[in-house]
Amino acid sequence: MSGGGHNLSSTLAFTLAEVLITLGVIGIIAALTLPSLIAKYQDEVLVNATKKAYSIIQNALVDAQADGGVLGDNTFLFDVTQNNVDLAKRFQKYFNGAIFCENRNSNGCSKYYDIKYKYATKQIINGSTAGESLNYPKLILTDGTVLSLRQQQSCLNVWYSCERDDKGNCKKDEHGNDIMKPGSDDACGYIYFDVNGLKGPNQYGRDSYCLKIREKDVAISFSNNVGSQSLKNILSGTEKLIYEKYNLGESVE
Repeated sequence: MSGGGHNLSSTLAFTLAEVLITLGVIGIIAALTLPSLIAKYQDEVLVNATKKAYSIIQNALVDAQADGGVLGDNTFLFDVTQNNVDLAKRFQKYFNGAIFCENRNSNGCSKYYDIKYKYATKQIINGSTAGESLNYPKLILTDGTVLSLRQQQSCLNVWYSCERDDKGNCKKDEHGNDIMKPGSDDACGYIYFDVNGLKGPNQYGRDSYCLKIREKDVAISFSNNVGSQSLKNILSGTEKLIYEKYNLGESVE
């Protein structure tokens, strides 16, 4: 009887050890794979939210075109004689229940101006990773989407900016002056949209994008800094988000 009891005890002890080892292996695998699975799920949620926000914006633009009397013409809404505030006020009527924020001092609006957006890929300014604050008038939609609206004073704009080195610093000439280069675009205005507002990650190419409004169409902003490649993928059905993981203010040698 004692021999039989000993064998049963040994069998049970060995089985328990196997179970513990198996659980340990499962735990290690879960620790390695769970973060990537969570990130993938989060990106899928953001892709669907982006599709919805883009559709809502497009419908609003079509409604504005109809009011202007010419479908396909964005110059009625994006009138170059108006300013950013005028644009936001006029656009508000095309979103039921949207809240208008003229600036950060508007009632309940400051939190939307405290957000600093990471670029889709690292942008280095003066040796550290830089982001962007959108201080334009905003519309807060009922689903939490935030639109930041920028009116250009012409539908053909030319500007000058300094050339930058690989660390993001302005290049200098032999006299120590910034080396300037011309730039231009054909946007009458821009719509920056954040599909989940105050929630993270607040990064272009994940939950935030920029649309360039031209006279006769709407284009995805040319720069991948503001998520152009991700948005192209979403609208084409590829749905792959293109972005880097990093923190704002990281020092870069």
